[in-house]
Amino acid sequence: MITAFSDNYLVGHLTEPWNRAYAEAHGYDFVSDILSVDVMNTAVGMRSLQWYKVVMILRCLEEAKTRGYSHIVWIDADAVVLDPKSPLSLFLTDPADSNWVPDLIIAEDMTLASMLNTGVMIVRVSEWSRNLWKDVWTSGRSKRFHVKLFHEQSSLCSILQYRKEEGLQVYYPFRHSFSGGEKIKKTKHVLILNRDALNFNFGGWSFLEEKESSNLDPPLSDVEGHPESSQKLPFAFHAVGVHKVSAVLKALRVYNRYEPSSELLSRLEKEVILQKHLVNIMISCVSECALVCFIGVRNKTGY
Repeated sequence: MITAFSDNYLVGHLTEPWNRAYAEAHGYDFVSDILSVDVMNTAVGMRSLQWYKVVMILRCLEEAKTRGYSHIVWIDADAVVLDPKSPLSLFLTDPADSNWVPDLIIAEDMTLASMLNTGVMIVRVSEWSRNLWKDVWTSGRSKRFHVKLFHEQSSLCSILQYRKEEGLQVYYPFRHSFSGGEKIKKTKHVLILNRDALNFNFGGWSFLEEKESSNLDPPLSDVEGHPESSQKLPFAFHAVGVHKVSAVLKALRVYNRYEPSSELLSRLEKEVILQKHLVNIMISCVSECALVCFIGVRNKTGY
């Protein structure tokens, strides 16, 4: 299980110990690259830091040759495991076809903005996987996403389509499960789960509100079954959006009764206040810029 983040990315310091504890409890190795921004920038070159994910996946795929790993599980630094009792083996095959072992297990995106979401994904150690991620990194089709949303995620979607991944065309135009598409989609090499199966956010947030007020006992994480079988058993929470620290804290408190140490909580609260302050400054700057531009247009046009 692998993750990476810059040493000033506070939410990573909140999720990393929790995700590491999950991995160790199940006997999985856990590798986290916590690096300075300068080091990460050097690794990705003229790309956004999100591309370090691909650097690390390629490195780990090579290391897996000698370490005997069968799969590599990537988890974003703003994602946290919520169901500590479910082993990753539940995801490694299609429940309807246990003889088929996909090379990539991934969930559809949480919104219609993208086809897939790379926040949590399982990569099989195979030649196909190595070639796929090399293409994601080196292909000319990826250049437009080097500093553009959604970075390596958009590149992966583009490369899968460009490589004419067998079976993917069946789902064109791509329809997410929450907009009428199939809940599980299969291609020759890829298993695509619904948005809540691996890393939920928007679709599952109402569930957090429900559980917070219901005081269910035992915790829903004790429920047996495949995560795909029920939205009340999400594997991980992915804090997409602005206030990541607050969102992750709430998910852990509601789902696992977690409370950070007073020292960490104090640091987190200061960071949240700073983030909100910076967001307000950004909004203010954008508003002032828009006002200046509007006045400039009026003066130029003579209105």
